[in-house]
Amino acid sequence: MLIIIELVDVNKIIEDTLILNKINLSIADGEFVFVVGKSGSGKTTLLKTLSFEKRISKGEIFFNEKLMNQNNQLEMRNYKRNIGFIFQDFRLIQSLNVFENVAYPLEIQGIYTGKEVKKRVLDALEAVDLVGLKKRFSNQLSGGEKQRVAIARALVGNFKILIADEPTANLDPSNANEIMNYLNKVNALGQTIIMATHNSRIVNQLNSRVIELDNGKIIRDEKNGQYYKE
Repeated sequence: MLIIIELVDVNKIIEDTLILNKINLSIADGEFVFVVGKSGSGKTTLLKTLSFEKRISKGEIFFNEKLMNQNNQLEMRNYKRNIGFIFQDFRLIQSLNVFENVAYPLEIQGIYTGKEVKKRVLDALEAVDLVGLKKRFSNQLSGGEKQRVAIARALVGNFKILIADEPTANLDPSNANEIMNYLNKVNALGQTIIMATHNSRIVNQLNSRVIELDNGKIIRDEKNGQYYKE
């Protein structure tokens, strides 16, 4: 299986504090990977490092076996076009309706015709069962519906990697299950998903790969893992 992203001896230092400590990690194309650990263990920093939202202090990152140069702005822009995000606080634009929120990343890219944008947005909304709500604004949506809009927005760009930072943290168990069903469906279609979570129930149900961090170090990397090591 193709290794889509690889970190080699990666350190991240913030204000003289070592946040990530010699991270070595390979993720294959199409994997669903959970990142777990206590608050402050480095989960969010790892996700931001994978997306180059945070520059690494030391080490190397490879994408599709190509060494990434974080000082090359063009290369970084091209790399980031392969990364989609889902955040726990949704980050929808209040002044835009559902359709416009999902279309926004495509309009920023500026490489699609209006007809192509419409088709991509409607396909993404259909994937999360939101076509009927396309004209609603975020204040007219439930928490679960907002997160489904966020998923559609991440899907619309056909990203190689989908990074989800606590996407079910603000949802009740029923809505959390619904969101995971959509993410599983996306993963089954071949999209790589890397998800940080504190939700042990979800991790244990999916029985996927689990990477556990503690004080910035990977202390466990387990295939078909559970939230807590037995």
